[in-house]
Amino acid sequence: MQLIVDRAVAEATVVRLSERDPRLGEDARAAVQWLTGFDGEELPAVFSRRELQLFLWYQLPRKWLIRTDEQQAVAEALACFFDEVGVEAAPLAALCRSAQTAELIRSGGRKLASALEHSGLEPPDTLLLTWSKFMSIEEALEHDLIATLLEDALDNGELDPSRRGWRQRQTKLVERYLSSPDASGTAPLTRIHAARREAWLELTGRGDDRELREHALASIDADSPSPAKPEEASEPRLWLLDRLAGGVKLTQTGALPRARSCAQRLSATPTGWTPPPSARPTKKQSSTHSACCTTSSTSSDSPAANAASYS
Repeated sequence: MQLIVDRAVAEATVVRLSERDPRLGEDARAAVQWLTGFDGEELPAVFSRRELQLFLWYQLPRKWLIRTDEQQAVAEALACFFDEVGVEAAPLAALCRSAQTAELIRSGGRKLASALEHSGLEPPDTLLLTWSKFMSIEEALEHDLIATLLEDALDNGELDPSRRGWRQRQTKLVERYLSSPDASGTAPLTRIHAARREAWLELTGRGDDRELREHALASIDADSPSPAKPEEASEPRLWLLDRLAGGVKLTQTGALPRARSCAQRLSATPTGWTPPPSARPTKKQSSTHSACCTTSSTSSDSPAANAASYS
């Protein structure tokens, strides 16, 4: 939910709390200012469930350098502030007084990530998009808009973390938003990808690095890989690792046996990969391989015999 309170009303509410208990009013004022900024009376004070839980579960226990009991008192003062605002602020007051909030304050924000995830308010990663740890302005804006969307879905009952299947519902909401064009005809996902591409192109480098990166992007655009290609490309490597897992006896030169068999298997990739010259066995090593690794119907079934590698 999003609660908008006129600055004059917020100030009058804090004054009433101060008349009841000066310390209560002082704690409430500090918390309200932290949450809404110090913009004076020009702009209203805006509170959201997501911002409030981030304050209560992370910022208060980790950034307010006061005792735990004092942090609990700040949470209660904020709850009293919402009580005074009215019934529309009751869910926010309840969050301030919840057992989960009290536990996170006591523990110093331990298990914060799990708490945020289970709140349903944090935009999840999906098959369409994995959120970057270092977001561009465009991506951060879309991330916040989706958080607001999820908060609205919680308020109207469309999303309920206590019900089975809520994660799938959450993912559908996020993917639908990301892939739906707005009035400009551009989908949020397209804007995020464009911002990421531009940020990559703008990376500092030397000489013609940008031109090389532009060429790389053009190549990707011309032949975008299908979801199946990564699996096909990794299959020969998995085949090799599977055989190495059983244990392999090295040759006299310290190499793995039967490099030729491995090279043939790895070359059967969608890209036609072949080992570079430095990875190919020399004539001396090849003769050593022949002496050490005689092919037979009995030995070819063992992991050591089928394993392949490079000298």
